[in-house]
Amino acid sequence: MQKVANQPVMGKKGSVSAANPLAVSAALEIFSLGGNAADAAVAAQAVLCVVAPEACGLGGDGLSLLATSTGEVFALNGTGKWGEKSNVNMQCSDGGNSVTIPGITTQWSELSSRFGKLSLLQSLSPAIKIAEDGHRLTDLTARAVVSQRDRLTGGGASNWSVFLSEVGDLVKQPRLAESLRSISENGKNWIRSKGVANSVITAVQQSGGNLNFNDFESHEIEVSEPSKVDFGDGWLTTQPPMSQGILLSMAANFVDKNVIEVQESTTDIELDHLLIELTEGVFQYRDQVCKGKELLSIQLTPNRLIASRIGGPRAYLHTAGVATADSEGLVVSSLVSVFDDFGSCIFVPEIGAILNNRAGSFTTGDNRPRASFRPVHTLAPTIWSGSSGTIGVATPGADGQIQTLMQVLSKWLISGYSMSEAISMPRWRSEFGNLLIEESHQLITEFGNRGHQVENRSDGAGVFGAVVAAGRMGKESTPTAWADWRRQVRAGAN
Repeated sequence: MQKVANQPVMGKKGSVSAANPLAVSAALEIFSLGGNAADAAVAAQAVLCVVAPEACGLGGDGLSLLATSTGEVFALNGTGKWGEKSNVNMQCSDGGNSVTIPGITTQWSELSSRFGKLSLLQSLSPAIKIAEDGHRLTDLTARAVVSQRDRLTGGGASNWSVFLSEVGDLVKQPRLAESLRSISENGKNWIRSKGVANSVITAVQQSGGNLNFNDFESHEIEVSEPSKVDFGDGWLTTQPPMSQGILLSMAANFVDKNVIEVQESTTDIELDHLLIELTEGVFQYRDQVCKGKELLSIQLTPNRLIASRIGGPRAYLHTAGVATADSEGLVVSSLVSVFDDFGSCIFVPEIGAILNNRAGSFTTGDNRPRASFRPVHTLAPTIWSGSSGTIGVATPGADGQIQTLMQVLSKWLISGYSMSEAISMPRWRSEFGNLLIEESHQLITEFGNRGHQVENRSDGAGVFGAVVAAGRMGKESTPTAWADWRRQVRAGAN
């Protein structure tokens, strides 16, 4: 059965929505100390790296959008390149050759030093405490350990406390706590310090990869302007390449010009069908994401009557989201990831973390495997700004992110549902030409009548994402947050 919509929470200092309740608590603690949305986002992301290592960690990536009170939006790209000596002719979706330079910690440093009010140590303290004192292993992590047991064993994780624990066990990670403390002291230089870099290089080389110290020395955070398109009575900003966010911009751009601007009356089935066709249409350009805004000039031709079933979006379910907002006008939308469950499954005991397998996101054409390049990233946090406020929205789900965000934003801004209702409503996901759909969705029959290959899934199945949303809403710009009922998402405010 469809779950009842969670009501928004509102506060005076700040609000947060995140993929785990402990991450929400950490952000609220930071607001209580006088921190802002940037500080709170760092705190929540860091806690996720402790309590949800199957989804994110120090060996992974972080992408954030940050909107200021003046209307500026900054895109922070906390990802790393593939190594300059990586083998383009070898398997790059698993093992040492799949690892790109971890970038999440450089993103934390930038968020804290450039936009935050507290020290990095203050923001990381909740995560340090949880890593030292322990947390109860969640069912999500335990199931991921079971499914990835062989890969984790091969990656050297057999003595890791997470690997050795079961659901409900108290998991302590002292080495991870030490790493977080070191990050608070060294900031963006932590990942390229000789001790850390050499530990990662050794682990990668033992698993068939070939990173070197120069790869780490040349690593930098990228801060740039986001992609921006009109949507409704406001505008939608997304991560620029190499994020798939530009695909969201393409779909939103079409809807704005062909539905919203012409004030076209659309039924639920007409709108949802159009979004499915747009999803599959924009994903035909996934390998060309590097072209960025140039893709917005492409004339999309979705079939608005029947299913084309051209496919495009792939599987994958991972990552974790954090959205924060404060009373001073900052809004942050972010995602953190190691790509697959536990990434490459290569464990680096010296830092207490698993490495990503982000090179597995390379495909063909402009996105073909190339040394010293970033692959297209699935991470696509977004921020919408308009007459009703500014709101950051993000969801895990790899290729499902674009379509989940389009469903939520369209239900809210076009169909007139509240944000709470838009987040809670049953969803669909196009995947490999099939239409996966939550079983309580009221349009299942209509989708079939339009020629979609429908596959029912239980409500709340992982493929349908888990939306986090926070922003400044209403005349008083009140910090507000919304939580999806799916997975372990929670919201809080103070």
